[in-house]
Amino acid sequence: MINHAIRLSIRTKIAIGSLVIVLLVWGLLAVVSYSATNTLLKVVSQALFSSASKEISLEVESTYRPVLQMTALLADSRLAQGRDFESHIQSLPIITELLAQHPQAVAIMVGLDNSDYFSVRQLRRADVRESLDAPPDAHYAIDYMAGDRAQAPLRQFYRQDLSLISQINVEDTGFDPTQRPWFQDAMRVNTAVTTEPYFFYFLQTMGVTVAKRAGNRRSVVATDITLDDISRYLGQQRVTPGTEILLHREDQMVASSLAKISENGMSKQLGDVKGTVFETLVHGTPAPKRLIHRQKVPLGSNNSVELMISVPENELLAEFRQLRDRVLWWSLGLLILLVPLAWWWATGISRPIRRLSDAVTNVDQADFVMNLPAVRNKDEVGVLTHALERMSDSLQRYIAELASATAARQKLESELDIARRIQMDLVPGGGELAVNVGEDSLYACLKPARAVGGDLYEMLALDDGRYFVAVGDVSDKGMPAALFMSRAVALAKMLAPRADSPATLLAELNHELVKGNDSCMFITLICGFYAPKTGELIFSSAGHNPPVLIRNNNAQFVELDSGTAVGVFEGIDYFNQRLLLSSGDQLCVYTDGITEAFNAQREEFSERRLISTLNSDAPNSTVKDRGEHVLEAVHAFAAGEAQSDDITLMILGKR
Repeated sequence: MINHAIRLSIRTKIAIGSLVIVLLVWGLLAVVSYSATNTLLKVVSQALFSSASKEISLEVESTYRPVLQMTALLADSRLAQGRDFESHIQSLPIITELLAQHPQAVAIMVGLDNSDYFSVRQLRRADVRESLDAPPDAHYAIDYMAGDRAQAPLRQFYRQDLSLISQINVEDTGFDPTQRPWFQDAMRVNTAVTTEPYFFYFLQTMGVTVAKRAGNRRSVVATDITLDDISRYLGQQRVTPGTEILLHREDQMVASSLAKISENGMSKQLGDVKGTVFETLVHGTPAPKRLIHRQKVPLGSNNSVELMISVPENELLAEFRQLRDRVLWWSLGLLILLVPLAWWWATGISRPIRRLSDAVTNVDQADFVMNLPAVRNKDEVGVLTHALERMSDSLQRYIAELASATAARQKLESELDIARRIQMDLVPGGGELAVNVGEDSLYACLKPARAVGGDLYEMLALDDGRYFVAVGDVSDKGMPAALFMSRAVALAKMLAPRADSPATLLAELNHELVKGNDSCMFITLICGFYAPKTGELIFSSAGHNPPVLIRNNNAQFVELDSGTAVGVFEGIDYFNQRLLLSSGDQLCVYTDGITEAFNAQREEFSERRLISTLNSDAPNSTVKDRGEHVLEAVHAFAAGEAQSDDITLMILGKR
C-alpha cells in the first residue's frame, strides 16, 4: 500500500535549515550591532556634552568679561571721582559709547559712600520706556539721587545724539546704593566683583551686576548685564529637536533654551518649567530614556551657575540608527535570496561569526581588549570586525588617558597633602597650639579652607623674656597664598628678635614683601610684643580686624589705629599701641574667616555673633576652652556649608 503522506524533500529541508541558519546569523549581527550602537552612544554623548559645555562656558564668559574690563576702566575714570550731578554728567558721552559697544550692558551706575547715586540706562525696548514714562524718542534715561535728599530724585531723558529731551522729579523710593550687594562686595576688595544672578524687574529678565571700587575708596562703578543673549545662544545649541539646555543657580532659572525665565513679572523656579525633564529632576524623579549632563560654569570671578543638558537617547544617533536598521534589513533580504546556496557555505559563514561573538562576549572588562578574529573577507562580518577594532582601540586610548589623568590627580593630591603638612609645620603646634607664655596661657588654631591656605599665626619666645605674637591673613587662598604666607612667616621670625617695636617690624616686613610682588598679594597682619611679668602688650596693625578684649566676662572690641595691609605700597608707616592685661583678662585675635563664615542662607557669622559667643562662656573659661567654643559655634552656624575662607584664632590669657 502506497503511503501518500506528504514528506519534505531533502532540498526543502536544506532550504528550511538554511533559512533558519540565515535568520540566526542575521539575529546575531543585529545583537552585536545594537551592542556597538549603545557603546557608541555613550562615547558620542560624552564628546557632545564636553564640546557643548566648553562652548557654552566660553559664551557665558564672553558675555560678562568685556563688561568687567569696561567697568574696571570706568572705576579709574573721572566718572568715579565726581561728587555731584554736574561732574557725573560730563562722562555721558563715554558712557553712552560704551553702552553702544556692549549690547549686553543695559545700565552703568556709580554709587558714593554718602549714598549719592547716578545711573545711565539705555532704553532699547518700548516696555522699558513705558515703565519709566519716557518720551517715544528717548534713547537714554539718567537718574540722580543725592544722598542727603536735599532735592527730589531727578530723571532726565536724552535722544541718541545726547540732546536733552526733558527732565522730571521722580518719587523718592529710599534707594541707597551703599546697601546694595554690588556696592558692599566691591568696597571689600580691590578687584572687580560679579553679583549672583538676580531678576531685573524693569527688563523682566535675569542678569548680573559687575562692580569695581574706585581708587579713592569712596565710590563704586557698576554695570548691569542681561543674560538674554545666553538664552538665545542656548536655543541655537539644541543639536536635536528634543534637546533641553538650562543654566540655573540653586532652584532659580538663569537662562534656558526652552522657555522664558520669567512669568507674570516674576522669575521662574526650576519646578515652574512644566513638561520638561528639569521639572522631574526637581522632584527627584528620574528622566527615562534621556541623557543628562550637569556641570558648573563660572559666572564672574566669584560666582558660578550649573549647566544642565538633557538629550533624548533616541534622537542623539537617530540617523545612525536608521542607517543601522536599513543595513540590517538589507542584509536580511540578501541572506534570504542566498538561501539556495546557504547549505554549501553556511558552515564557513557561521565560524567567523561565532569567533566574533566570542570576542565581544569575552572582552576584557579592565581595558576593553578584544581578541578579534582576523578579517579574511570584506563582508558584513569583516566590516563589523574593523568597527569593533576601532572601537576597542578608541576605548583603550580613552582608558589609558583616564588612567594617566587619575594618576596625575592622585599625584597632585599627594603633593597638596605634603604641602599642607609643610605649611602646618611653619606655624607653632602644627596648626593648633596650647602653651604657657611665662605664667600666662595662649591658645591658637589655624584651619585652611583648602588643602593649603594663606592664614598664619606665630608665637616666638625672645631672649629678654618677652614673646612675639602675630596673626595674619593673605589676600587669597590656595597654593599662591600659602607660598606668600611662608615667606612672610620666615621674614617675621627673622625680624622679630631685632625689631625695637611692632611698628618697625611691620615697616621692615612691608619693605621686603613689596619686592617682586608682581601678583599684588598682600597680608593683613596684627603683631606685638608681650611681657608676661607686667601684662603689657605693645602691638601694631596692618589693616587687620580689631581684636576683642574679654575683661570681667565682658567682650568688647579694642579700638585700633590700623595702617595699610603689608606687601602693597612702599614706605608705609605703622603705629604702636599699648594694652595692659590684668589678671583674668583674655585677648582674642582672629581672621575674617570667622566673622565672614556663611550659612546656607548666605548670612555671615558676623562680629556681633563673635562678641555674643565670647560673652556666653563661663567667667573662668580657659583660653583653650574659649577658643574651641568659638570654633564650634562657627561650625554649627555654617551647618555643613563649605568653608569659604581660612580660619585662624588666637587667644592670650593673663593669669
